[in-house]
Amino acid sequence: GGNFMEKYIFDEGNGLWYELQRD
Repeated sequence: GGNFMEKYIFDEGNGLWYELQRD
């Protein structure tokens, strides 16, 4: 579990979600 927004960011320009690549 975890907050959705902590793992994904929204690209307003393309209207797409990107998964954050964190170690």
